[in-house]
Amino acid sequence: MNAYDNSIQQYQTLNRYAKVGATVILGGSEDLNIPVGELKQSFELETTIYNRSVAELTVARAADVYDAVVAPLRPSTLILRLGQADLELFGKNAGEFAREYRELIAHVRRQNRGCEIVVVSLSNPDASQTIVAMNASLREIAAASRCSFEDVDAAFSGESDAMKETVSFVYSLGFVSQLPWKKPVHNLARILYGRRFDQINERNNNKNIDKNARRLNLTTVSFL
Repeated sequence: MNAYDNSIQQYQTLNRYAKVGATVILGGSEDLNIPVGELKQSFELETTIYNRSVAELTVARAADVYDAVVAPLRPSTLILRLGQADLELFGKNAGEFAREYRELIAHVRRQNRGCEIVVVSLSNPDASQTIVAMNASLREIAAASRCSFEDVDAAFSGESDAMKETVSFVYSLGFVSQLPWKKPVHNLARILYGRRFDQINERNNNKNIDKNARRLNLTTVSFL
């Protein structure tokens, strides 16, 4: 069994215990290790969140993944963060990428008309011009499809500085700290994607984690 089939099988098993009407993340390799449980607890989010991301997931294959592991959950909100595995396709044929992405959104809406869809940009720490162009395309796709759009590289500018400081504090400690305020669901993408994945993965792979984290035995959950 390959990694793709193994992920689908694990998610289908977890779906037996999942609640319908939750928020679901559908992304690719960079999204696998989002610490959903920790962030939900830290920010006292009032929504159930499941991560159904699959490594190297392309937009063309995303509809099949949606049908297999997301549609049964009948999500109230779907966070889409796709495109990393499609950079080569986008460079050759940006129009085809946009068409496939719009078809994916239409596919979701045919099955779940009430689902709020949030399109999330790719992070671009190296200022790749291909990613700049793709993110512009994603913004246009979201607008044309009447979806929300979140720019992860601009998520914490201006009035969001306080949230950035809070997220930095949580991750610098290496474990969850309860916060005295709640954020509505529409800020969820900013909470989930406010830190660059290289920083998150570095923390997850660091063997010398904080003593408090070891005492609490906290780990990142890949398949919530």
